[in-house]
Amino acid sequence: MRYCKCMEEKGKLCHLIDEVIEFVTCPSKDEFSDIVFAVARIGRAGYVNIPGIRRHVNKINNRMQLYGCIRSKSVHQ
Repeated sequence: MRYCKCMEEKGKLCHLIDEVIEFVTCPSKDEFSDIVFAVARIGRAGYVNIPGIRRHVNKINNRMQLYGCIRSKSVHQ
């Protein structure tokens, strides 16, 4: 799936730091999956084959289908 420009908006390291802060603030499987995805982006790994990443990929794919952006709706309000 092709993603919106938000995927390129921040540096990869900044994205990882943001996700770690979110996880520390409110730990969940969802936030952990976001961290795994951010690490995979840094390592340029194939996203689909990394354990724990599927939750994040499904979430952003769903957002793209619903409203054309990977970010949560709260970011756009």
